[in-house]
Amino acid sequence: MMIRKLFFTILFVGILINSALAEQIYQAKTGQTIHATISTKELTRIQVSGFPIIKAFTSAPIVIKKDSTTGQLYILPDGIKGSFNIFIVDKNGDNFNLNLVPSKNYAGDSIVIIPDGASVKRARLAQSINNKMSNNTYSRNVNELIQVMYMNADTNTVSGYEVMDINQAVPMWKNMTTNLLRQYSNNLLDGFVYSVINETNERVLLDEAKFYHKGILAVAIENPSLDVGNATRVFVIQEHIGD
Repeated sequence: MMIRKLFFTILFVGILINSALAEQIYQAKTGQTIHATISTKELTRIQVSGFPIIKAFTSAPIVIKKDSTTGQLYILPDGIKGSFNIFIVDKNGDNFNLNLVPSKNYAGDSIVIIPDGASVKRARLAQSINNKMSNNTYSRNVNELIQVMYMNADTNTVSGYEVMDINQAVPMWKNMTTNLLRQYSNNLLDGFVYSVINETNERVLLDEAKFYHKGILAVAIENPSLDVGNATRVFVIQEHIGD
């Protein structure tokens, strides 16, 4: 009886192990190349955790099926020899390059990409701003501008905004160096990117309220808890002031 119980226990553990191996999990930052092995005969599912995939590009002769409900991709590289690349873009604006090696020794598999902390933080900043805004038009535009500023877009990589590099010191606190780095403007909004450096002798907790004044729609701080010598960016958005 004891032997029989032991057999069933081992069998159950084996099932759990096989299930765990059904996913290849990668933590990555935007722009990173991910190397993975996939099956030549079975479907491979590709997922970005928390963000639907909105675009996929490849020069390989394969069919990519997209599940519009979940934002996941399904591929089957039957007949392909050697590695190939798939470039994907998720709803948060992050992009990843998947370098995939087909293998007949692999069963059906899943590739799950977990975005790094910066990507998640950017999404939370945008969502936080979105929740604060009641007007749909402003909400949409503020959300877009936060994304543009966070990605440090310039005149060559963004349309619809006038981008001005300023790099001007702004005195705000003692022993804290604050510089206005860049301004983004269109006919609705003005966005300002500040750099704040902690030059005190202790950790500083930045307060969004310090940046608010009349006309400010939103303030977001990339890293509110600032260690000695460290810097962070602050994003400030206000209604556009006409010329």
